[in-house]
Amino acid sequence: MKYIISESHFNHYIRIISEQEQDLSDYDNEDFIEIFFEYFRPWVKSTHGDDTGKYPMSYLLKKYYIEFCRYVGLEVDDDDNYYGHRQLINIGKQFVIARQHKLPTLRPSVKFTEKYSKQIEHIIRMLKLPEWLTVSFEEESPYNVEMSLNVDFVGMIKSKDKTDKNPDRYARDFEEYLTNYMGVEMGNPSHGELQFTHLSKINNTDEFTNVNNQKKLKSKMKSMSLGQYIHSIGISISDKGLRVDLSFKRTSGYRTKQMVREDIQKLFTDMGYNGDKVRVNI
Repeated sequence: MKYIISESHFNHYIRIISEQEQDLSDYDNEDFIEIFFEYFRPWVKSTHGDDTGKYPMSYLLKKYYIEFCRYVGLEVDDDDNYYGHRQLINIGKQFVIARQHKLPTLRPSVKFTEKYSKQIEHIIRMLKLPEWLTVSFEEESPYNVEMSLNVDFVGMIKSKDKTDKNPDRYARDFEEYLTNYMGVEMGNPSHGELQFTHLSKINNTDEFTNVNNQKKLKSKMKSMSLGQYIHSIGISISDKGLRVDLSFKRTSGYRTKQMVREDIQKLFTDMGYNGDKVRVNI
């Protein structure tokens, strides 16, 4: 005997269905377990009588789990008995996906960046971003905001500003303004909270990432007065600046290595780069 949901019962589910596009990542395991029991409890009563409401849930799961799975169209073997919450979670998710039911949500319908565009612009001004850094925002679904920190790499390592802030610090300052001055709660959008993430996008890097440009730069370093002591050179970039890793020949003493590092730091300074943004490791 299959359980047929009444019209009133069906309307009850419809009322709690959100019109937002479904995103299962917003929900916890408890939400899917609840979905399972919303279907399992009425099915047990309808199929096996009202008296089953007096039985412990652990007993009902042990006795009727396989029968219920077959009723909802899941393929199970006779020995696929209930053993833990993970099974309930998976079935709850299948109800949401296969039956196209949407979980209730507190996620606002208006995008955060649209609703608070003026406040965001004001906060950006307060951050006093350096010329080499711009920010942009993406919000694919309401209250799921990603902040992109767009770094002009050459502009950053040539900048003479004294700040030791890297892009990540500006993003954290932005988040603090949201929480401390706007009262925004960070967390799960389905709970009405803001999910805020950020990432750095490094642009204008060809001067240091292009293979031919790297060869020219390494050649300059090795042609210095103490360059013959250098065995190999590694060049890498990050949102913190330029990094040069040196490997020396065995005959190189500690003082020699120090002098080579100082020469390379001076080389980059003479080329117009900010020495604080160039790290030379020996």
